[in-house]
This record gives sequence, structure tokens and C-alpha cells, in this order.
Amino acid sequence: MNMKYFYLLIFSFLFVDVSAEKPPYIGYVYPAGGERGASFEVTVGGQYLKEVKSALVSGDGVSAVILPEVADEKDPKKKKKVKPRSAISEDVKLKITVDKNAIPGNREIHLVTEAGLSNKLVFQIGEIPEYIEKEPNEKHEQAVPVKKLPAVLNGQIMPGDEDRFKFSAKKGQSIVAEASARALIPYIADAVPGWFHVNLILYDSKGNELAYSDKFKFEQDPVLFYDVKEDGEYILETRDSIYRGRDDFVYRVRIGELPYITHIYPLGSSAKNAQINIYGKNLPSKILKLDLDKTNAPYIREFFVKNKGRSSNSVSFALDNCPEIEKKGKPGEIMKISLPVIVNGRIEKSAVAESFSFNGKKGQTVSVEVMARRLGSMLDGKISLYNSKGEKLKDGDDLKDVGEGFLTHHADPAFTHSLPADGVYTVKLADVQSGAGENYAYRLRISRPVPDFSLLMFPSSLTLPQGGSAVFTVQALRKDGFRGEIKITAKDGKSGLVLGGALIPEGASRARMTISSPAGLSEGVSVLHLEGTAMINSKPVCRRVISAEDRTQAFSYHHMLRADAETVLVSPPYAISVIPEFPDKGFAELLPGKEISIPVKVHRSPGIDCPVQIRLDAPPKGIYLQKASIPAGADSAVLLLKADPKVQPSLKDNLIFIASAQIETPPPELPSEKITEATRIVENKEKPVIPDNKNPVKDVKSAEPVKPAGKKERVTFTLPALPLKILNPGKNKK
Repeated sequence: MNMKYFYLLIFSFLFVDVSAEKPPYIGYVYPAGGERGASFEVTVGGQYLKEVKSALVSGDGVSAVILPEVADEKDPKKKKKVKPRSAISEDVKLKITVDKNAIPGNREIHLVTEAGLSNKLVFQIGEIPEYIEKEPNEKHEQAVPVKKLPAVLNGQIMPGDEDRFKFSAKKGQSIVAEASARALIPYIADAVPGWFHVNLILYDSKGNELAYSDKFKFEQDPVLFYDVKEDGEYILETRDSIYRGRDDFVYRVRIGELPYITHIYPLGSSAKNAQINIYGKNLPSKILKLDLDKTNAPYIREFFVKNKGRSSNSVSFALDNCPEIEKKGKPGEIMKISLPVIVNGRIEKSAVAESFSFNGKKGQTVSVEVMARRLGSMLDGKISLYNSKGEKLKDGDDLKDVGEGFLTHHADPAFTHSLPADGVYTVKLADVQSGAGENYAYRLRISRPVPDFSLLMFPSSLTLPQGGSAVFTVQALRKDGFRGEIKITAKDGKSGLVLGGALIPEGASRARMTISSPAGLSEGVSVLHLEGTAMINSKPVCRRVISAEDRTQAFSYHHMLRADAETVLVSPPYAISVIPEFPDKGFAELLPGKEISIPVKVHRSPGIDCPVQIRLDAPPKGIYLQKASIPAGADSAVLLLKADPKVQPSLKDNLIFIASAQIETPPPELPSEKITEATRIVENKEKPVIPDNKNPVKDVKSAEPVKPAGKKERVTFTLPALPLKILNPGKNKK
């Protein structure tokens, strides 16, 4: 659904001259959601959470207030803790208030300290009553009572922990228990496996196991289904699959006679009005009609259904502009098609491939792509291209889609191929694991290449001081051979923020850029909307830049996870700043083996006269700063940028400059009204006098005044990006 995002800043910033502290990091929120119309406390755990100033929640109708720190040793679960992980060793309490009319669904929550914005985590707004597990509850007789279904169950698993909830159900009810754990925290950097793998087990009142689920299709979060056979009391158990546990093993379970969509067919459409077959439990109907907005097709949209006022899970549906047909004929029969086309179908028989033939011309380039796993299908596809003699020309298997960071198995294949001769060609599609059935739907596109791109930017939260800059990366996901340059611009142009190096060069997969704040820009939080524009087939094509987080799984694997919006915090200015004077062209040109000068100006607060060091952050190979320091007290300097003689000509990249300084802020002046008799004695180097005899005390040395020390901090900050072009010596001889 389309949601309007804004951010509520609860606390204002205290002015600080500089901040050398690390920005806050949040590893979990518990509970990770709440009901509309409720007010409740949550714990946010992470690192660098000292002196949190405010909490931010996306969307309308949700507010958050920081609560004072209070020691709590009464929770039995706390006694089961192992040594705290450094990444989640600190926590802060919030009071969350949700308006009764708030839109249910996923929001994002993050924190603000003087050091800046934290990363974001999922925070869910529900529409049914919520329960929080209370210890002890490991035994059936200790299960947390749930008064009535449907409900949301919240819990936190510690080592060896098992949580239990008991509820009543009646014969004929179709119970759905949908767990969210990986949906809340998709990846944990220092855990193996790299997420909390929750299991669900359902028992009757006598302790007999009735149902078990440790996943749903290829998703690690389980969904349990049970058709109640008799009235009675039932117990739901939650635990980790291998009995691990820690503070960030947080879960939510929606349970009751709730609507749930298990799969759909077809998986997409090119029509304005689509009719979709939906399958699952407790659904209002078997067919759903959708009115589709194809303005920005191709893209994937989400939809859900409601039954008796309760929302189902969301499922993905693809929109396109290519002509579409449905697979006809028996499994294994060759279906004749005309290009371009998208074929909607299912693998209906195990170990039998679907086959499609078309007429091709010599030199014609065809692009073949399957969308299935990205749309919730179980299909693990493989595609092959054959000529009229039955000779295999090309194979395609798993193709990683960086934009689908939640997936750990990228099972959708794709390839392009130039046809060697006129004739009939056949594309075969099969499931690698010989799977088949209603859950094995696909969309197979066979057409000429359709060059396109999508864009991700990370991190999803940026902090920059007034008059300063922050660095971010834009990742270009290029499709069907598109290699052109992509220009990045602010969509609304009203934020006052300035982009630096806002161009992804031809053929590049990513570029690091900066965003800068004018000195007089107001402090506060805003949402940044960027878009990328490229020329494709002589026409401008614009694509929205999607905010994302680079998350680490199990110490080493990296995944790009999409975020709701890009959030920017403009904070108070630093006590020192460096402003480079870039060439009028807006970029620097450099010959291999040569150097250029970059003048810089230094703005200092009163009393700040320290030297400043400048370095290049991850520069292209062969590019370095030969002179990179600003003397103490200087208000200007010249940096020397040099290229190695062997640097690659025609190189285009952005240079990111990082400045650092050891700052000592002056000690505070002691207000005159605070001067005491003791202060006067110290400042005048007098000997103390006993009031009764008005004579100095003998053998007491004169008091020496103690000069208050200033505060020393190492401050590091970013300069605006400088686009660089390495010239070809042979083409630039004078």
C-alpha cells in the first residue's frame, strides 16, 4: 500500500561543537510492535546508546518518548542471559503511543543521539490484541494465558528457552499461526545461522503434538495451519531451531482464524484490470480483481485481502507492458509463441520441462528471463535454448538480484543470446529439483533485450552538520545490457541539500556521492527523495532511488535490504569545517603522472586553531594526495592531488575527502555569581585565614590556582565529493 512517511522528532538537539562519537546502532526492538489505540513500553537494544535524545517512527499516528533509565532485576529471563554481545550490550526504554486510526503494517524505528541517526529496524502496527510472554513459561502448566483469539504473541528467546502460550479453540476453526522473526531482523552479523530461526509447535491440553512448522515454503519464518478437531485448550510453543538464544531473538506470532494467502496465479499481468486466483486459509473469496496503475511498469507491487475486518499477509504481483499469454496444452508439449511475450504458467508435472518455440532471425538478440522465486513461487528454475536440430545453445540458472536482499537463494534464471541463423528455436523451462504443482508458477519473458535499470542507495540514514557533508553510495542494477551513465538528482529540489558527484559513470555498477548542507539550513530530520535519469534508446528514463541498508549475515555475507525512506538529519555545525574550492567545471581533470592543486578554506570557531589532516577515502588505484595537511591556525591551504603515471586513462570516479583534527575546546568561564571565598583565595594565591583570630595559618603553602582543562576530541568529517576524470595523454597533447 502507498503510505505517507514523516518523522516525529521528540527531543530537540543540545548544541555541541563537535562530535567524534560513533552514531548509534540498534540491534533489536522488544516488543517489535503493538496494537492500534494502545500505549506501551519497548526496549531498544544496541550499541552507542548513551544519552539518546529522541526516537523516530515512520508513518502517521505513532509517537515515541524516551523513558528514564530504571534498573529492573525482577525479570526471571534476565537471569538466563549469557555475557551480553557488544553489538547489543546497551539499551534504552521508549514509551510508544499508537493512534487508534493508525494504518496497520510495517513501520521503521530508529534513534537519535548527538552523534547522529541510527540504523532502522522494522516495527509493526497491529490491529488485534497483543500479549507479551512472561517467565517462567517453559512447562505446559506455566503457559501464558491468551484470553481470546485472534491475538499477537510477543516473545524473546534466551539460550535453551522455550516459550508457551495457551488458548481456547472450537471445533471447525481453521487456525493460522504466522511467525515474524527474520521479518523483523533479517540478518544478524555475529550469529550462525545468520538469523533467529523460530519454530512453532502446537499441542493439545494433554501435551500431544498436533502440528509443527519450521518454515513456510522457502521462507525461514514458519506458518502453522491447523483445523481444530474438538473444543478445548491448546498450547503453542516457540523456540529457536537449535536452542540458541540472545536479546535480539525477538518474535511476533499472529494467531487465530486469520486470512492467509499461501499462493496466487497468475504472478503478474500487463492488463489494467487483473483477475487473480488466490489460495490459502480463511479467505473472503477465491478470486481477486485488481485495478492496476502501469505508469511506471515494469515493477512489483504488494497486495493483501481482508476478511471480517482482519488483514491477510501481503503477496507480490508483477506489472509489465509486454504482451502476455497463458501456457496452454499438456505438460511437456511444445507451445508455439510470437515475440515479444510473457508466458504465465505452472510446472504441472515433476521432472517434465515446459517448452516454447519461436521463429528467429540470424543476428537477432533474445533475452530470456524467469520471474518466480522473487514473486513467492517455489520454482527453482533453469532455462535452456535449443536450435531446430535440438542442439543446446545456452543455459541459464540462478541469477543473483542484488535488489532482492531478503532472498538467500536467488533461483530465477536469465540470459541473453544472439541467434546464429534463421530458424525455429525452443526455450525449455524446468524446476532444478523436479518440483511441480500449484505452487510452482512462473512468468517467462522472451523478447528482444529491454535495457533498464533500478537504483538503491545506502545507508538509509544520513547525518550531516550544518555546513558539512555526508557520504553515501548509489548502486545501479543494470538490466539487459544497459551501460549508460545515470544522473542522480533530488526529486523535489526543495530540501536545500546539495548533491556532490551525483553521476554513475557509463558501465559502473555504483558510485559514492555526498550530500551537503548549507551553513544556514535549519536543523532537524527530513526525508530525501532522489531519482536517477538515463538515456535509453534516445529517450530519458527516470527511476526512483530506493533507500536500503547494507546488512551483514553470519560475519561475512552482505545483503541490500530495502527501507521505506531515506532519512537525513541536519545537526549543529562542527567547531571547524573545511570548504574546498573545486574547478568551475564541477570536476577535476588529471593526466597520468601529473598533479593539480585544490585550494581549501578553513572555518574555525573562536579558540580553535588546531592543524587539520586530509585524506582520500578509498580512492581509485593510483590517485593520492601529495600534500594533505592544513597548518595550525591557518584559514586556507592548498592540497596537491597526484595521479600515478600508470593510472588508467579515461577513468571516471568521485573522490571522497575525509578531514580530521584533534580539537581542544576552551574551558568554560566561571560565572561571577559562582565565585566563592575559596575561589578568591585560590586566584589571589592567599593563605587561608581562621575567622576567629584573623591570622593566616602557619606552615600552609600559598594556594595555586588550578586552570580548568579544555575538552579534547578527535573529530572526523566529510568534504563534498569531487568528480575526477583521468585524461588520455595521447589525446591531450598541447
